[in-house]
Amino acid sequence: MAHRKNSKNIAVVTTYISDYIFPRLIQGMDRVLTEQGYSIMLKNTGNSRQKEAQCLEDILTKDVDGLIIEGTKTALPTPNEGILQSFRDAGIPMVFINGCYDGANDSYVLMDDVQSGELLTQHLIDRGHTQIGGIFKSDDIQGVKRYEGVVKGMQKNDGHIKDDCILWYTTEDVRYLFEGSMDEMILKRLADSTAVVCYNDEIAAKLIDVLRRAGRRVPDDLSVVGFDNSPFAGSQLYNLTTVTY
Repeated sequence: MAHRKNSKNIAVVTTYISDYIFPRLIQGMDRVLTEQGYSIMLKNTGNSRQKEAQCLEDILTKDVDGLIIEGTKTALPTPNEGILQSFRDAGIPMVFINGCYDGANDSYVLMDDVQSGELLTQHLIDRGHTQIGGIFKSDDIQGVKRYEGVVKGMQKNDGHIKDDCILWYTTEDVRYLFEGSMDEMILKRLADSTAVVCYNDEIAAKLIDVLRRAGRRVPDDLSVVGFDNSPFAGSQLYNLTTVTY
C-alpha cells in the first residue's frame, strides 16, 4: 500500500495504556510529538500476539509517518514478522521500546535490564544476602535479561542462583499465580531465600501480599526488590528498593 508522506501521524503500539508505568511513557511521547506538530494514533495489544497483528494490520491501512512499538512476547519468535516487514517495505520507520524481537535490525530504545539486575543483586549482597531468589517473566525479553543480570551479579561475588528459588511466569499466568491458591507453592519455592528480585514493582506488590497473607514481614522475614520505580513503589510499597525506569 502506498502511504502519503508527511501525514504528521505517528502510530504508538504498547502492551498496555492505562496501567502501571504506561501512562507516563505515553505522556512523554505525546508531549514530544505534539511539540513537533505530530499526532498520536494509540493502540494496545494486551501482550497478545493476535491483537498485535490486528493493531499492525489496521495501522497499515492508515497514513502514518512512523511507528513506535513495544513488541509483544519479545522473548519468543514472533509470528508477526511478515506484517512488520510490510512497514519496512512501505518505508515507514519503526522504533521499538522496552523490548525488540531477536534478529530484527530495527531501531530501539531499551532499558539496560542486565545492568539493572546486577545493580539490585549487588545491593542485596552488600546487605549480607547470599541466598537470592527471583520471580521473572519468561515471555518478555526484559524478564530474561533481568534474570541474566541477577546471575551475573551473583557470579561476580562468587555466588550462584538455585534453580528451585526462581519462579518463571507468562502473561497469562499472573491472574492465577497470585490470587491465593498458589501461595503455598510460592512460599515453598522461596523458602531458602532471604531476598527476592521481582520482575517489576507490580510483581513485588503481589509477592508482598502473599507474604502478608502468610503472616510474614518485609524485610524482616524476606527482602523484596523490584524494577521500574513505578507508582506501586511509592503508594503501595512504601520504601521499596527498585531500579528507576
